[in-house]
Amino acid sequence: MNITEYLLTCLNEECLEIAKNVTKSLRFGILDIGPKNKVCNLEALGQELDDLEGVLELLADSGINIEKYRNRDQIEAKKLKVKKYMEYSKKQGLLT
Repeated sequence: MNITEYLLTCLNEECLEIAKNVTKSLRFGILDIGPKNKVCNLEALGQELDDLEGVLELLADSGINIEKYRNRDQIEAKKLKVKKYMEYSKKQGLLT
């Protein structure tokens, strides 16, 4: 395994930890502090996002600069798409 592969593995791990925190927030509440936790789910999610950013910066430092491939127009298009399907979900009676 080379450095890039190692850091991509770390990136994957951080994404999974973010997904886990999102799921805990949905199951128990975003402000819940579980019996084994020291912080609420929202703070834990913020910490995981910080960890993700740290790995992204290490990737950039090693020559894999993901930032230059990010696209503001694509981000805005995604936001519109999510909002569109939120409205559809409301019409279906599933989102209040």
